[in-house]
Amino acid sequence: MNVDELTQMSHEWYCLEAIANLDDMTLIPMATLAKVWLHEYVVAGDEPQDSDASGLETDIGATGQLITYSTEIDAFRRQSVLSAEDMTRLTAVLKGATHPNAVVDLSRFPLTANQILSVLEELHDFKRLDVSYSQAVDSYVFLHILKTYKRLRWINILHCPISVDDLKELMTKDPQHFRSIETILHPAFLTGKLPADFPKAFRVTYITNVWPYYNHATLPFFSADQLVQNIFDILANIHSYRLPSLATVASSHLTQGQSWYDRAIQIVPGRDLDDDSSPRSYSSRPYVHQKEGYQLVVQANCRGKPYGILTPLAPEQSEHTDSDIIEMGSFLKRLEDEGYPAMDAAAVKGLLELCANMKLTTMEQVVNLYSN
Repeated sequence: MNVDELTQMSHEWYCLEAIANLDDMTLIPMATLAKVWLHEYVVAGDEPQDSDASGLETDIGATGQLITYSTEIDAFRRQSVLSAEDMTRLTAVLKGATHPNAVVDLSRFPLTANQILSVLEELHDFKRLDVSYSQAVDSYVFLHILKTYKRLRWINILHCPISVDDLKELMTKDPQHFRSIETILHPAFLTGKLPADFPKAFRVTYITNVWPYYNHATLPFFSADQLVQNIFDILANIHSYRLPSLATVASSHLTQGQSWYDRAIQIVPGRDLDDDSSPRSYSSRPYVHQKEGYQLVVQANCRGKPYGILTPLAPEQSEHTDSDIIEMGSFLKRLEDEGYPAMDAAAVKGLLELCANMKLTTMEQVVNLYSN
């Protein structure tokens, strides 16, 4: 079997894996889609629901926290500007959306940057924000939002004037402002193929006995609670016949009372089969290093399936230097020292108890496996 045939088999395996992961997921009802995208989806015989006194409707079923504006408020989107009276009405409606996971929906409204920031200042505390199609949200406004609203976990900036280069610059210069974010809806994070010089926050690597022998998934950003939960899910299921999907590392964080079916994966983690940072690319000794961010390595082809966290190299260290390997407790302590928000104590306890029963790999083992 030649390399092309192996590549095709690997591609087909990934496709089948992705399809199989959808088996237990429920479909979004057409009625829910029709409430959010009024013009794209029409439900025959469906009568419009009466809005409540706040002027909006909220659907907090399994599909998420969806808000549908009343006809009066939705009409603001077709205006060229919003008056002070319009802004008062819109702000009052948004303040009436009291569900903690409700999306603050400012998409497609003809708002200036000052108007957007004024509305957000009135709302104070929110986790999800949609400013898609807003030409006022440039990289400066985006960074201001990240700096100001520490509980923000999800933001939609599709069709805003923010380029991949803008994101790269922000994440390089101000990485601390991306330490609470789980999802940024932007074309850059929907392909799984970021530029090689784009900042990388965390990486998962499986080392296996099956070609291509090691598979990667890379996150450009993460929240600490999200990562604790997803590492637990990966390591808790690593002993099964079928390895957990690498996409698990990008899953959204579940709060207490939410089930697995409420979880969403809304960014595509970087996946690379021909990674030029791989130790195989060196002609002499294979060095295993993490240029930036941390890396979870799981030796799925070894008895006991040991794990380890590779630390990033210091700026003064040569690429021809091995990273250190640390255990999970040390890794979580480093995140805390680097300024990541406090993590859920119960989740941390569960992860540390799980790792206490797993072997920690060594750099010698990893180097030998990479170079075989």
